Amino acid sequence: MSDREERAAKTRKRITIWGGILTLLLALLITAAMAGLPKYKIYTQTMRGQADFREAEINRQILVEEAKAEEEALQLRANGEAKRERIKADATEYAIQKVGAGLQANPKYLQLLWINEVAGSDGERIYIPTEAGLPILEAGR
Repeated sequence: MSDREERAAKTRKRITIWGGILTLLLALLITAAMAGLPKYKIYTQTMRGQADFREAEINRQILVEEAKAEEEALQLRANGEAKRERIKADATEYAIQKVGAGLQANPKYLQLLWINEVAGSDGERIYIPTEAGLPILEAGR
């Protein structure tokens, strides 16, 4: 055999060996992928499930916090309204006491209040004097 033929034979032998090694590696890679793909799929589904669960948990916490904040706001509004009503009631009580004190000091105070009320109206009331000099406070319509 000539030197050239020997080199050609060695080259074919190397190509055959490397081809076999590459084929074997490719076969191993395909086998590993086929074995690992289902496990990877299960892993990704597990991770996705955990992420969805955590997201749902956070959303629930947000809803709970929003409900608490809304409850607090309603409570503050109710407290504010109650405080306003108490102030209004105190003012009404004070006004009634003042009118009562005015009536005790001067019985004609009620007539003065009525005259002021009639004077402040835009002609919506008609004053008809009575025998006692007191106005008729209610009339049938």
